[in-house]
Amino acid sequence: MGDVERIFIGSVFFAVVALTYATMWGLFKKANHPGWACFIPLYNAYVLLDIAGMSGFWLLVMLMPYVNIIVPIIMAFRIAAAFRKGSLFGLGLLVLPFVFYPLLAFRKEERWYGAWA
Repeated sequence: MGDVERIFIGSVFFAVVALTYATMWGLFKKANHPGWACFIPLYNAYVLLDIAGMSGFWLLVMLMPYVNIIVPIIMAFRIAAAFRKGSLFGLGLLVLPFVFYPLLAFRKEERWYGAWA
Protein backbone atom coordinates (compact mmCIF):
# COMPACT_ATOMS: atom_id res chain seq x y z
CA MET A 1 0.00 0.00 0.00
CA GLY A 2 1.38 3.36 -1.01
CA ASP A 3 1.51 6.63 0.85
CA VAL A 4 -1.46 8.09 -1.02
CA GLU A 5 -3.69 5.18 -0.01
CA ARG A 6 -2.58 5.43 3.62
CA ILE A 7 -3.29 9.16 3.70
CA PHE A 8 -6.70 8.61 2.12
CA ILE A 9 -7.67 5.84 4.55
CA GLY A 10 -6.40 7.89 7.49
CA SER A 11 -8.37 10.92 6.34
CA VAL A 12 -11.59 8.93 5.96
CA PHE A 13 -11.07 7.36 9.39
CA PHE A 14 -10.48 10.78 10.95
CA ALA A 15 -13.60 12.19 9.28
CA VAL A 16 -15.76 9.31 10.56
CA VAL A 17 -14.43 9.67 14.10
CA ALA A 18 -14.92 13.46 14.03
CA LEU A 19 -18.51 13.09 12.77
CA THR A 20 -19.24 10.49 15.44
CA TYR A 21 -18.01 12.71 18.27
CA ALA A 22 -19.73 15.80 16.86
CA THR A 23 -23.00 13.87 16.60
CA MET A 24 -22.74 12.52 20.13
CA TRP A 25 -21.86 15.98 21.44
CA GLY A 26 -24.92 17.50 19.76
CA LEU A 27 -27.20 14.72 20.95
CA PHE A 28 -25.94 15.02 24.53
CA LYS A 29 -26.41 18.81 24.52
CA LYS A 30 -29.98 18.46 23.23
CA ALA A 31 -30.74 16.04 26.03
CA ASN A 32 -29.35 18.41 28.70
CA HIS A 33 -26.15 16.45 29.32
CA PRO A 34 -22.59 17.79 29.09
CA GLY A 35 -21.16 17.44 25.60
CA TRP A 36 -17.71 16.44 26.85
CA ALA A 37 -19.22 13.19 28.14
CA CYS A 38 -19.00 11.76 24.62
CA PHE A 39 -15.21 11.44 24.97
CA ILE A 40 -15.24 9.22 28.07
CA PRO A 41 -15.67 5.48 27.37
CA LEU A 42 -18.45 3.72 29.28
CA TYR A 43 -19.70 7.04 30.63
CA ASN A 44 -20.89 8.00 27.15
CA ALA A 45 -22.79 4.70 27.00
CA TYR A 46 -24.30 5.50 30.40
CA VAL A 47 -25.40 8.94 29.15
CA LEU A 48 -26.97 7.38 26.03
CA LEU A 49 -28.84 4.96 28.29
CA ASP A 50 -30.01 7.91 30.38
CA ILE A 51 -31.20 9.74 27.27
CA ALA A 52 -33.16 6.60 26.39
CA GLY A 53 -34.63 6.50 29.90
CA MET A 54 -32.89 3.26 30.81
CA SER A 55 -31.19 2.60 34.14
CA GLY A 56 -27.49 2.09 34.75
CA PHE A 57 -28.19 -1.63 35.17
CA TRP A 58 -28.27 -1.89 31.38
CA LEU A 59 -24.63 -0.79 31.26
CA LEU A 60 -23.72 -3.97 33.12
CA VAL A 61 -25.86 -5.97 30.71
CA MET A 62 -23.94 -4.38 27.82
CA LEU A 63 -20.75 -5.94 29.21
CA MET A 64 -22.16 -9.48 29.05
CA PRO A 65 -21.33 -11.48 25.92
CA TYR A 66 -24.24 -12.37 23.60
CA VAL A 67 -26.76 -10.55 25.81
CA ASN A 68 -25.20 -7.23 24.81
CA ILE A 69 -26.72 -7.55 21.34
CA ILE A 70 -30.17 -6.79 22.75
CA VAL A 71 -29.33 -3.51 24.52
CA PRO A 72 -28.56 -1.34 21.44
CA ILE A 73 -31.80 -2.55 19.85
CA ILE A 74 -33.87 -1.50 22.85
CA MET A 75 -31.88 1.72 23.24
CA ALA A 76 -32.40 2.80 19.61
CA PHE A 77 -36.17 2.51 19.86
CA ARG A 78 -36.25 4.24 23.26
CA ILE A 79 -34.10 7.13 21.99
CA ALA A 80 -36.49 7.51 19.06
CA ALA A 81 -39.40 7.59 21.50
CA ALA A 82 -37.61 10.18 23.67
CA PHE A 83 -37.46 12.46 20.62
CA ARG A 84 -41.11 11.62 19.78
CA LYS A 85 -40.19 9.64 16.71
CA GLY A 86 -41.87 6.44 15.59
CA SER A 87 -40.71 2.87 15.33
CA LEU A 88 -39.44 3.33 11.78
CA PHE A 89 -37.13 6.08 12.96
CA GLY A 90 -35.94 3.76 15.73
CA LEU A 91 -35.22 1.12 13.10
CA GLY A 92 -33.29 3.76 11.17
CA LEU A 93 -31.23 4.54 14.28
CA LEU A 94 -30.41 0.87 14.51
CA VAL A 95 -29.71 0.10 10.84
CA LEU A 96 -28.34 3.44 9.55
CA PRO A 97 -26.99 5.23 12.64
CA PHE A 98 -24.61 7.39 10.59
CA VAL A 99 -27.68 8.99 8.95
CA PHE A 100 -30.34 9.04 11.68
CA TYR A 101 -28.30 10.07 14.75
CA PRO A 102 -26.99 13.21 12.97
CA LEU A 103 -30.59 14.03 12.06
CA LEU A 104 -31.46 14.06 15.76
CA ALA A 105 -28.32 15.93 16.75
CA PHE A 106 -28.13 18.64 14.10
CA ARG A 107 -31.70 19.45 13.00
CA LYS A 108 -32.98 22.49 14.86
CA GLU A 109 -36.57 21.29 15.01
CA GLU A 110 -35.63 18.08 16.83
CA ARG A 111 -36.23 18.25 20.57
CA TRP A 112 -35.63 15.79 23.39
CA TYR A 113 -38.81 15.30 25.38
CA GLY A 114 -37.46 12.82 27.88
CA ALA A 115 -37.90 9.11 28.19
CA TRP A 116 -41.28 7.72 27.16
CA ALA A 117 -42.55 11.17 26.27
